[in-house]
Amino acid sequence: MNPLFNDNPADVQLDQAIANRLSKLRSMPVDTSSLDRALRRQVPAPPARGGMSWLLSIRPLRAVAASVAILLVISAILISTISAPAMASPTQMAQFHRDLVAGVTPAMRVDSIDAANRALAAQSPQSPQVPDVPA
Repeated sequence: MNPLFNDNPADVQLDQAIANRLSKLRSMPVDTSSLDRALRRQVPAPPARGGMSWLLSIRPLRAVAASVAILLVISAILISTISAPAMASPTQMAQFHRDLVAGVTPAMRVDSIDAANRALAAQSPQSPQVPDVPA
């Protein structure tokens, strides 16, 4: 037996009486003018927008300008960090020279650009060609 659905005749009569009363209240008009007046006395009126209306119309433009500025800053940072030339410190260059002289780093001796291109092609057919010296 479900406790929400009680078949007790007294409960059924009470439920019917409550439903009848609520149906009468539903059809009665309610005057809320006194409530409206009381609320208007309690809540202050909003300030007039005389000179502020043009500032409010600029707000979307300010948001667009801020977005463009942020994009420009991000682009400048990316361009400055990506396009920087490769830089080797003097310490790294000195270590590379010592390794070449000591024979630690393998090096191939050639006498011309053509000889360099042939040596590179012998090591790897897909290697790029060394460009000619401009005249």
